[in-house]
Amino acid sequence: FIAFVIVFPMVYWNYEHNWISFAFQLTYRGAHDNQIYPHLFFEFFGGQFGVFSPVFAAVLFYFLGRKILFFKDDKLFFLALNIAVVLLFFFYKSFYSRMELNFGAPAYIAAAVLLAYIFEHYELKKTFRIGLSIALSFSIVGRIAFLFYLPIVQDRMYGNKEAVAVVEKHFRAGDALYGDHLTTAAFLSYYLPSHPKADVVLPSRFSQYDMWRTEKTPKDGLVLTRDSESKELEKIYANVQLVDTLTVQKGLHGTKTFYIYRVSHK
Repeated sequence: FIAFVIVFPMVYWNYEHNWISFAFQLTYRGAHDNQIYPHLFFEFFGGQFGVFSPVFAAVLFYFLGRKILFFKDDKLFFLALNIAVVLLFFFYKSFYSRMELNFGAPAYIAAAVLLAYIFEHYELKKTFRIGLSIALSFSIVGRIAFLFYLPIVQDRMYGNKEAVAVVEKHFRAGDALYGDHLTTAAFLSYYLPSHPKADVVLPSRFSQYDMWRTEKTPKDGLVLTRDSESKELEKIYANVQLVDTLTVQKGLHGTKTFYIYRVSHK
């Protein structure tokens, strides 16, 4: 009953919005050509050994594969279902489209509890010590990387504020603001002092911007992109002018460039 009360608002909201949360995962996020990409599956599957740590993930998957249908205890079976349903869904989806590694993370809440039982019940003390040592080592290395090498390991966080500052220099009263992706649109709204509304003007993955959008025809204004998009913009606007660019460091030796376009229908 408590679970029903907690989940009901989400279910009811989806009912009023054509089950959009479920449709997003089943359709919008998948490939539309139904082509299978095995390398994407192995990329996502292998990544789970990094998310949950190699030994813990190996033990978990081994026991799930051998024992999930044989758990006679209802509590253990309940935990196993909470893990398997989430992971199997995203394993299936990963054959068709690239899944982010964190998508499987909700499964590991129940997995941590089930794994504790497995280590205790089967007396896998040595395996637990090895797994814990590796997990802690991964965590420490990761924290050091974030503390001292953040511009390298999270380079996509950098340059965005500076790119929006360049957009601000070219902004005129009445300009609409657009990005080529939900991230660039979000940067514009977040970093500009007035926090104006922005939208996605080029074909991109389905996002909240598609639900917010009230006008089908884009207005005149400025567009911030992460790649040279003049040809794509010319399919929408009669006049497309590259007004500025900004190149910033990406990783150790690479660079990335932002493009700012002024666009109009005449």
